[in-house]
Amino acid sequence: MRINSDGNVGIGTIAPSEKLMVNGNVKAKKIIVTQSGWADYVFDDDYHLRPIAEVASFIKANKHLPDMPSAKEVEERGISVGDNQALLLKKIEELTLYIIDIKKEVNSLKEENNYFKKILTETNTEKKLQNEINKNKPDGYHRGIANMLCQCAEYIPPYGQCSHRHRFTRCQTYGGW
Repeated sequence: MRINSDGNVGIGTIAPSEKLMVNGNVKAKKIIVTQSGWADYVFDDDYHLRPIAEVASFIKANKHLPDMPSAKEVEERGISVGDNQALLLKKIEELTLYIIDIKKEVNSLKEENNYFKKILTETNTEKKLQNEINKNKPDGYHRGIANMLCQCAEYIPPYGQCSHRHRFTRCQTYGGW
């Protein structure tokens, strides 16, 4: 162990450049790091969250996350434990925001899907009703009273003619001809 004139302590090194410099492993029960610049600013309204496609492009080009040091940088210069913890928290908070956005999108898609399911169910019910009506009638015959239109779009009674003496051509109730 060496203590130099600046008060720097070195263990396993003869020239410590920090208050405590260890050339080897350090084992501790607890390490407390105090610093400012914690990552809660990620939740500010004016924080720019990168689009996920931009993050994917960055990762593909650089092989690491944006704002994080590369493996080579850490190997060459080391990394501050406090700064790294703040960066990791920033990434966790960004991931949380991405998850919230995805959850909103999923809920919106579920609502849209339920809407279309309802329409499909209603349409299928109408088709079943139409098939039931059509299976028991001869061609060109509509059971019950129907609103009829002639080719001039004038309403006419069932089996009748309009004032222009056109016969009915389309049933408004059952959709048949």
